[in-house]
Amino acid sequence: MRLLNVHTFKLHEFIGNDIPPYAILSHRWEDEEVTFQALQAGDGPEMKGWKKIEGCCRQAVADHFVYVWIDSCCIDKSSSSELSEAINSMFSWYQDAESCYAYLSDVCFNPDDSIDDSITDDRIQDDSDSDPEWNIRDHLIHINSNPTGHREFHASKWFTRGWTLQELLAPDILIFFDKNWKRIGTRESLKEDVSAITGIQDLSNFDRASIAQRFSWASKRETTRVEDTAYCLMGLFGVNMALLYGEGDRAFLRLQLEILKISNDETIFAWTDQWETRGGLLAPNPACFKNSTDIVCVHPRYIPRRPFTMTNNGLELDAKLIPTDGSRNAKFGQEYLCPLNCVEKGSGLALLLSDRARRGEQHLSRISCGRLYNVDLTAITTGRNGKLESRTIFVQQPNLSLRSIRRRDPLATFQFDTRQLSASGIHLQGRYLQSPKHGHWICDTIDRDVLKLTSRSTALMLFSRDRLSLLVQISCNAVFEAKLGLQVWRAASTTPDIKGLLGKTPIPTENWSEACSLVDYAAEFGVGKSSRFSENLHSIVQGRVVVEFEERFPGRLYFVVTLTLELDE
Repeated sequence: MRLLNVHTFKLHEFIGNDIPPYAILSHRWEDEEVTFQALQAGDGPEMKGWKKIEGCCRQAVADHFVYVWIDSCCIDKSSSSELSEAINSMFSWYQDAESCYAYLSDVCFNPDDSIDDSITDDRIQDDSDSDPEWNIRDHLIHINSNPTGHREFHASKWFTRGWTLQELLAPDILIFFDKNWKRIGTRESLKEDVSAITGIQDLSNFDRASIAQRFSWASKRETTRVEDTAYCLMGLFGVNMALLYGEGDRAFLRLQLEILKISNDETIFAWTDQWETRGGLLAPNPACFKNSTDIVCVHPRYIPRRPFTMTNNGLELDAKLIPTDGSRNAKFGQEYLCPLNCVEKGSGLALLLSDRARRGEQHLSRISCGRLYNVDLTAITTGRNGKLESRTIFVQQPNLSLRSIRRRDPLATFQFDTRQLSASGIHLQGRYLQSPKHGHWICDTIDRDVLKLTSRSTALMLFSRDRLSLLVQISCNAVFEAKLGLQVWRAASTTPDIKGLLGKTPIPTENWSEACSLVDYAAEFGVGKSSRFSENLHSIVQGRVVVEFEERFPGRLYFVVTLTLELDE
C-alpha cells in the first residue's frame, strides 16, 4: 500500500502491520487528476487536480496525520496486477483509515471564505502543532443555515458515483467537505440528509441489509466502465474477484455468483426489469434492483433448499412450484410461481417461471421479469392450500452476448395535447432539443406536438401567457427511464433563455412563485407493468399525468401529457 507524505508530497510503500495511521480521500475523478506517473515526474503542481491534493494534505496536517491515501496518485494503474490488488483491497483500506475526507467539488457553502492559495508548504508543516480542534471550530458549516449549500449537498454528483458507495459506508469516521475544504459535517451528524439522498436507512449497520437492499443503493449510481458497476460493490458483500475489463455485463453476473457462494439470502433473485420478457434468476445489472428497497430475507424454514449450484444447464435449486390456473397452452407452455424466502412489507414474493422452451419440466426460464408476485409463505409451509412437493429445477441464464446485440436504446414518444392551453390563451414560446441526433419533433396536427426522443437526450418546451409561464422538461437516460418535469412560475419581463436552463436538475427556481419537482415515471406511474409478448423484446408502456393549475388560470385548466415508451426489436 502506497501512502502520500503530507509534508513532502512523496510516496512511501508499506506492507502488512507496518502501515501507519492515515487519512483517506473520497472524491470524484475530474479533469487533470494527478496520477501516479504525473506525481513521480514532478508534474503534479501544474495540473488542475493538484489543489485537491494540497487541500487533502492540509486537512490531514490539521488532524495530525503524516500520511494520506488518494486513489488517483497512490495506485499505478498502468500495472494490471497492482490495479486488481488495489480494487480488491479498497474496501478494507477505507475501513482501516483513521478518517475519510469526502470532498464534494460541486458544493460551495461559503464562497467568500475560501482557503488562501498562497499558503506555503512551511505554513502547512507549522500548522501540525496547532490546536487539534482548530479545523472543527473555524471551518464548521451549519448545513441547515445555508439553504443554497443544502440544496447543492443533496444534488452533489458524489452521491451518484458507483465507487463512492463503499467509500461512504466503509470508514468509521467520514467527514464531508465542500469545494473550498470547508467542513460540512460528518456522516453521523448528517445521517438524516445522507439517508434521504441514498436510501440507506442504517448507515452504521449497512451489513444487516439484505442483498437486494444493498444492490438497490447502487441501482442509480454510475461508473465510467460497465465492469466497474460490479467491481465497486465487491467490498460491500465481502467477496473478491479477478478483474477482466472487457467482459461487460458478465462482471455483474460473476459478482452475484460469488455472493451465492457465501450467502443463502434469496433476495438476490428479487429484481425486476421491464425491458426483459424472459431471463434467468440473476439480474443483468444493478438497475434491476431500484424497486427492491423494502425486500428482506426470511428464514429458509418456509422453503428449505440445498445450496445453489451453477451448472451448464443453468442455476440448480430446489423449489416448490405453484402451477398457475389455466396457464398451459401451446404457445406459452406451463407457467409456475416459484416462491422465494423473502418478503416485501410483510408479503411473500415469487417469480413466474415457464417451461415454454420445451426442454422438459426440470428446465425453466423466468418470464414477466417486469414484476414480482405475492404469495402466502405460511400457507406453503403448512400446506393449507395443498401440499407442494419440492423438486430440483434448472433456470438458464440468457446469453449476454446476444442480449447486448438485441437490446437497443428505447424510443420514447411524447404527445402533447395543447388544445386546453391554446383555448386559455397560452401559447408555445419556444422549444429546445439538447441532442438533435437523438430525437426530433413532429407536428402531426394543429393541436398536437409529438416528440420522438431516444435515450441520452433532453428537451424543453416553454409555454406562456402574459408573465405567467409553464416550463416542461423531458429526458431519457441510459438506464431506460423517462422523466417529465413540469414547472410554473411568474416570468420576468423578458422570456428566459430555455437553452441556458437545460441540464440543470432541478431547474433553478429563483424568483419563481411555484416549482414542481421532476416526476419519475418508472417509480410513480408503474412503467414496470409492461405488456408481455412471447418471443421478442417488445415492451409498450403508457403513462398519463394530469397537472392542474387551478389557482393560476381562470377555471380548471388541464395540461395533459401522454407518454409512450417503445423498445424496438
